[in-house]
Amino acid sequence: MATTVGASTRTGPHPLALLMAVLVGLASVAAPLTAHAATTVTQLPSLPLTSVTAPGSVTGTGPNGEPTIYWMSSGNPAIFAGTHARTGEVLVSMPVPTAQGSWTLTRHKSGDIYIGSYGEGRLFRYVPGATALEDLGEMAPGETFIWSTTQDENGVIYSGTGQFGGHVVSYDPATGAKRDYGTWGDNDRPIIQRGIAAGLGRIWVGSGPTPQLTEIDIATGARTNIPLPDVQGQNYVMDLDLRGELLFMRASTSGSPMPLHVYDVKAGKWIESIDNAAGLRVSETSPDGRYIYFVRNNTLHRYDLEQRAWEATSFSGMGDMRAFGWLDLQDPAWPGMTLVGAKHTGAVWRWNPTTGKGDSYMSDVPGAPANLRSATEGPDGRIYFGSYLGGGLASYDPRTNATEFIYRIPQAESMTSHDGAVYAGGYPRAEVWQYRPDQPTVAGQNPKVVLNLYDQGQSRIWAMASAGRYLAVGTVPHNGATGGLLALVDPRTGENWTVKVAGGQSVVGLVHRDGILYGTTSAFGGSGAPRPTDMNSHVFAYDIEKRTMLWMINPKQGEGALGELAFDKAGNLWTAGPTSVHKLDPATGALLATRTYEPFPWNTVEYVWVGSHLWTDPQTDKLMVTAQGAAYEVDPLTLERTRVFRPVSVAFTTNSGVNYALRDIRAWQWTTHAPVAATLTVEPTVRLGASTTIKVEGLGANEPVTLRLRPSGDLLANVVADAQGRVSYTHTVPLAASLGAGAVEVERPLTRGILRKTWTTAEQACTRTITGSAKGIVVRSGEVVCVRDAAVRGGITVLAGGQLFLENSGVRGEVNASGADAVVITGSSVRGSIILTGVRDSLVKDSTATGRIIR
Repeated sequence: MATTVGASTRTGPHPLALLMAVLVGLASVAAPLTAHAATTVTQLPSLPLTSVTAPGSVTGTGPNGEPTIYWMSSGNPAIFAGTHARTGEVLVSMPVPTAQGSWTLTRHKSGDIYIGSYGEGRLFRYVPGATALEDLGEMAPGETFIWSTTQDENGVIYSGTGQFGGHVVSYDPATGAKRDYGTWGDNDRPIIQRGIAAGLGRIWVGSGPTPQLTEIDIATGARTNIPLPDVQGQNYVMDLDLRGELLFMRASTSGSPMPLHVYDVKAGKWIESIDNAAGLRVSETSPDGRYIYFVRNNTLHRYDLEQRAWEATSFSGMGDMRAFGWLDLQDPAWPGMTLVGAKHTGAVWRWNPTTGKGDSYMSDVPGAPANLRSATEGPDGRIYFGSYLGGGLASYDPRTNATEFIYRIPQAESMTSHDGAVYAGGYPRAEVWQYRPDQPTVAGQNPKVVLNLYDQGQSRIWAMASAGRYLAVGTVPHNGATGGLLALVDPRTGENWTVKVAGGQSVVGLVHRDGILYGTTSAFGGSGAPRPTDMNSHVFAYDIEKRTMLWMINPKQGEGALGELAFDKAGNLWTAGPTSVHKLDPATGALLATRTYEPFPWNTVEYVWVGSHLWTDPQTDKLMVTAQGAAYEVDPLTLERTRVFRPVSVAFTTNSGVNYALRDIRAWQWTTHAPVAATLTVEPTVRLGASTTIKVEGLGANEPVTLRLRPSGDLLANVVADAQGRVSYTHTVPLAASLGAGAVEVERPLTRGILRKTWTTAEQACTRTITGSAKGIVVRSGEVVCVRDAAVRGGITVLAGGQLFLENSGVRGEVNASGADAVVITGSSVRGSIILTGVRDSLVKDSTATGRIIR
């Protein structure tokens, strides 16, 4: 029902990391600000999505010389903290209002900690014992992200920025002087400086999204490109560490294990490649100056800087290290110096070379409040939320005002409901997570991953829609890459396939109706990818059964991305860009109406994946569009719009008639009129062959809806509500229907909402049951005769109005039914013919007849 907005411009601040996505920088004042403002606004309770996600950390000492790990936990705001490396307890903790996190921390030779932040691209300094960080300012104005920091032997700090120009900047703590060594890219060719190392009069900087390693003369600024070893298929020179005269480098797209390459800076040549090494760094040099340590195959290895050889230690169970240094734990059980490493989740590993002892534990590093990233209404009426950057799944129950943390899933770029479950699209591995609210939460089982598209070049599940049997998803490719996909998966069987759309554009909006999937695209690839040469997004229609594209159009030249889609009561299809709306004929794609409200900076924006959220209010027939940080009401006839609510990053409506909006760490309920709740009523138990009435109330006048059975996904009917917003539909349960738990769903193409009620399908109640040996049987009008595990000598006759259920039995004679209401023959053998004349509903399954079967 709802996805997220994603855009980046050079003028607006935006946090961006390999494991993150970018939100539009907008005002964060919670107020409806127009003449036609929302009539009610209620802020939700704080959602339990605080998390520890610390991409950057470093070892050091505390205010009183304690062995300390320093962290920057991403959030709004970020939290800077220091924890005791022996006990894990918090020694220092403080919010950093001008930062949303950090990818890189460096311990200066003085003991001070330098933090390169994202959000505003600022460099901070922490002096142990201080009560606040010192803000040293933006290193490269206009660059919102410091990706990497290091120091040389003189104590000068160097930073690599992104993601526009990709600058290298030095800061001298002794004098406060800064020097910008220039840019490696521009708006048309954005560059990220992922890795940096310095010493011996030189700087080495590793770039992406096209891997590049550059050596810079510190004195002159002269640059020399260093040819790389084989890094085919990777996007970034991600990790760089200078140890003595050796430069250790990894190239990767996502940070996953890759070869660790060793470069002799004095000889100017690559001397070694060690496969399957994890990042993001090698360790500091050992106290004796001879070894560095790294992680390979989850095992700690050491590299001899003198012999230039490597070997495994006996310590395993490690992952990628962030902090990775030597500390005196001030404990006899850990004599001398201990190697300490930290993971971004707050986990700590320790290994002592003297004793060979190693262990791990979770520190008490505090989490930071997480920005809300995506949300949807679940099948149980609760509202489900996912967060950025730390991930997590949480819920809010409007009936009780209660919130609940459910499970730590990855950052969810999108959410929707399908077949009784909540689905979340995870980043960075393009995983589709399924959570069933009616089942217990069990690790690995609920939630669980039902589709993974990472190996197909995808990182973000940016759009999702329930589509009959299938869940449809739209993707954005790996960072730095192009080539998104449309994918469909049957979560019950695992059947799935993918389709390239518009030459591989990102697929960012989806809606389903009558077996046709309608979608929108963005011309932009993954973050950091080259700017598209064809700045034209598309709307398309895809026939799921035929697996065929029916039509595809570009509604407006030069519009680089479109957003969500929805229908109106007349059956027209609508979509919107960041500053536009478009009305289309769903049969042909013909553009029926369009309007652009204001210019949009397509020539300077770095990327836009989704420009709007969209639905039709079934009570007012007005189009509701959210874009550029606000929600608007649009007249579908004149296309005039009125702002009704802000601030907004994500917005959607629910079956209760209440709208929801998310921005940063807050969420609100809001309405523009008295809400009308839609309800679905079904009988709790329905019997095979019997009729039952499905009732829906609270719809808009003449609102179209689709009735569907679950778990089969079969279409029951497309119906239109009456003038009072009511639907009454009589359904005869097929004799071939599956027994047991099932459900009825009402799909609302105007709001993209789904109403759901469960029922149990049971056998027809038997008025007479026959088992064992029996003679010829006559079933009279009004009778329901069940013949089970029986041997019948003679035939069976079913008169008009009668019902026969013949199961696992043998009949020596024919079965003859004329004008009967129902005949079901399963697992049985008939010595004669089966003659079914004018039978209203019949089923012959797994059965044989020596004569003919006549219907």
